[in-house]
Amino acid sequence: MKTQKRFYSFCILFLLFSLLDIVLATVQDPTSGRCIGTSSGLSVGENRLEHYSKMYKRYRNCTIVKGNLEITGLVNPELDISFLKDIEEVTGYVVIALNFVPYLPLEKLKIIRGRELFKDRYALHVSINMNEQDSSQGLRELRLKSLTEIVSGGVKMKRNNHLCFTNTINWDDILRKETRNMYRVSLEDTPPPSCGSCDVTCGGGGCWGRGASMCQVLTSTICSEQCGNARCKGPAREDCCDIECASGCTGPSDKDCITCLHVNNTGACEYTCPPARIYDPLTQRNIPNPHFKFHYHDHCVDACPSNLLVEDNGCVKSCRRGLHNDGTGKCVQCSDELCSGDKECYGVNHQDGPLANIRTVNSSNVHYFQGCNIIKGNLIFQSFVFVGIKPHKL
Repeated sequence: MKTQKRFYSFCILFLLFSLLDIVLATVQDPTSGRCIGTSSGLSVGENRLEHYSKMYKRYRNCTIVKGNLEITGLVNPELDISFLKDIEEVTGYVVIALNFVPYLPLEKLKIIRGRELFKDRYALHVSINMNEQDSSQGLRELRLKSLTEIVSGGVKMKRNNHLCFTNTINWDDILRKETRNMYRVSLEDTPPPSCGSCDVTCGGGGCWGRGASMCQVLTSTICSEQCGNARCKGPAREDCCDIECASGCTGPSDKDCITCLHVNNTGACEYTCPPARIYDPLTQRNIPNPHFKFHYHDHCVDACPSNLLVEDNGCVKSCRRGLHNDGTGKCVQCSDELCSGDKECYGVNHQDGPLANIRTVNSSNVHYFQGCNIIKGNLIFQSFVFVGIKPHKL
């Protein structure tokens, strides 16, 4: 009997430690669920099934898109597009174009940061979502019911003949106060009569689709003057969010934010991560900061992931020019002898390079990369470029 009790106790302890490991792993990896976006614009390959398969693999189980979310070429209305349902944040822009599906499951998308803009102007670009051969097919509702923040960039809607309710949205509320005058909102579509009105529970406000759950949530234009540039959860003075909150909040603290405007430091939204050294007024010297953390994406972490390098106070993929990996994962100053062999080239679509307006590598521009061992930006190859080329010629 005692042996049996010991066995059960051991099993319970094992399960508890296993659960603890899972919790710790979740806490220690603040960027789990990230995926890399694309920069193809409205370009869609000839093989639509392959295009869909690539999107499925890229965005399945993804919560944060690092880069741009480009949803294009979904021409079969019966396609399973549930793989988009977990996306909560996009650091670049969002393009929705050339789709025939009636809606996209982006109900969880809270913020578009606009660190890269489509055509250098738009954080959200929705266009040509209709089938000219079949008037019954096309995008009808955006359903972006959680979208309450576009940090930088404008909005454009055009040639979406079936799209409803975009004209009811208060776009000024979504665009950030500091940048809304720099960008424009262009709504060229006239909603069809079949759209109807927003649900009565929306109180005369805007909506993203039919039903009470699709009412627009306001977090800026309703705020008290005392909130300044901060968002809010209601019109009262005590409803103001912390200035480091993005997308709104549930309370006044920097830990009550829906998302962080700058960085997330263990649940608190702050302007920057704690620095390596701080000033000590007693000794009048800069001393090591016991709360120092590294900057990794939009989070503050105690240590950089093993696949990245440490440069100053950040986690980086490669050392900047003039520095090199010292063999321990740290970027340090290098001598002329160590770094003299590096040739740095700009990738395609890089604003500072000779291929700023080119999206893919092809026979007319591949010579730009001869002898390069460091590429700043992207190298993008598409299958049609290699048609007719023999493998031994590559």
